[in-house]
Amino acid sequence: MMMDLLIEAADVVGSRTTSILTSIEYQGLVNRYREILNEALDELPPFPDKKDDGKGRPKHTDAQNLWLRLKEYESSVLLFATVKEVEFTNNRAERDIRGSKTKQIC
Repeated sequence: MMMDLLIEAADVVGSRTTSILTSIEYQGLVNRYREILNEALDELPPFPDKKDDGKGRPKHTDAQNLWLRLKEYESSVLLFATVKEVEFTNNRAERDIRGSKTKQIC
């Protein structure tokens, strides 16, 4: 559901000449984003308690790590919808680097 939401938002932003959402549309996107995170929390295995010895972090599954990152970096994940210069993907940056990296190998 999260992937569908983000792709839908990217399509809407990409189809506009202004390349950003209005504040009302953005708030709707944020609300849907948080609803999906809340639904996903119900499906995740329970988060482990802190370790008894107080050292280190508790082990999380890959799904729990993804959920934590999506929750913590919500504004960064949705930045493409409010800032015109931010692209939805990093494909362009990777293509820009690829040429210089292939020349280093030779």
